[in-house]
Amino acid sequence: MSEVGRDKALHKNIDTRIIELSREYHHGNDLIRDLKKVKLQLKDRIARAEKESKQLELFQEFKRKQDHIVRVDNTRLAKMERRDRKRRKALERKNAIS
Repeated sequence: MSEVGRDKALHKNIDTRIIELSREYHHGNDLIRDLKKVKLQLKDRIARAEKESKQLELFQEFKRKQDHIVRVDNTRLAKMERRDRKRRKALERKNAIS
């Protein structure tokens, strides 16, 4: 299980435990407060991990598009260079004949 998945499961378990404690144990306010703090920390960690994951996906997509653009530009450049070499050879032959 991934770290985010594990954190989500733990978050859900803590939430369930808080509800159970608030129903049956009325004097455990400190414990409930501490569990709520842990739950909020987990929520922040989950949100941060998801944001980083999304940023990584966006960066990879950007990089993939950039690589494609570079490949297309390199292909065009190679075609232009081949065309120029053919023109130069044709001019050299024409000048050699003259």
